[in-house]
Amino acid sequence: MTTLGIISLVESAIPQLVKIAEGLFHWKQSSGADKKQFVTGTIQGVINQIDQSSTGGQKNTWDKLAPIVSDIIDDTAAVIFPPTAATPDQSKPAA
Repeated sequence: MTTLGIISLVESAIPQLVKIAEGLFHWKQSSGADKKQFVTGTIQGVINQIDQSSTGGQKNTWDKLAPIVSDIIDDTAAVIFPPTAATPDQSKPAA
């Protein structure tokens, strides 16, 4: 499988993995790092399996793709779960 093919595979899987991670860590406050680690670890496992069955120049694919995958995960999570607007501090009187 070519690097472009692997990136295409990764891009199509990340939205579902982000949603799964959201469900797995719904009980935990500030779990963004855990969610990202889950998605990253899953993708890394798949890519490592591809590497193990590779017969050519695809070895060490994860090292090449890790920065790209990280960016894709961040961008996907921001689209699926956009940051909420900050709630005004109710303890301070209005000016």
